[in-house]
Amino acid sequence: MARFEEITYCDHPASEVYGAMVWHLEELVPYMDNVAEIRTDVFDEGEPGKIKTVRWWQGTSKTVPTLLRPFVTKNSLGWKDIATWTPAEYKVEWRTETRHSKYSSCEGINRFEPDPESPETRTRCVIAGEFVVHGDKLPAMPKFLGLKVAPKLEQIILGYMLPNFRQLAAGIGTYLDAKKRAAAEASSTGATGGAS
Repeated sequence: MARFEEITYCDHPASEVYGAMVWHLEELVPYMDNVAEIRTDVFDEGEPGKIKTVRWWQGTSKTVPTLLRPFVTKNSLGWKDIATWTPAEYKVEWRTETRHSKYSSCEGINRFEPDPESPETRTRCVIAGEFVVHGDKLPAMPKFLGLKVAPKLEQIILGYMLPNFRQLAAGIGTYLDAKKRAAAEASSTGATGGAS
């Protein structure tokens, strides 16, 4: 089992960062190099204080080592993200499913909360979880060998996943900057148009 935790910061208020993650995730795709598409299949606000989502993420092979790219298919770079959001706590509990889910599992809890040092203007993004390769279930491999290679596989796969996590906070910041610029330009154009 490989545990991971990535802490990054975004120079925008937590309400905006968390809101972008919950309600505008698809709009973040242009700001993340390693993601080709995000599609929301379920968005359920039925339970008080919770939002449940099921989203499909399609990754790209940009961060896959060149030697491995011929062996990587589009399907192997996609995953289903099943999440429960708790807005009052700036928290999301998640797990992923892939075409390899019978051989591995990944789940965690992320927080996009006010940075204690600058709570009004900065967000502390904590992405934490665990990734497990079930070595005893790997196909065409003896159980003892699968258990031996599982930790190495976990590290290789996390090496692909973690850059996506790191880029998420940067992508949100760039997205929110672009939204603010567009709003300021629209406001400026509106003011100019009203004066003429």
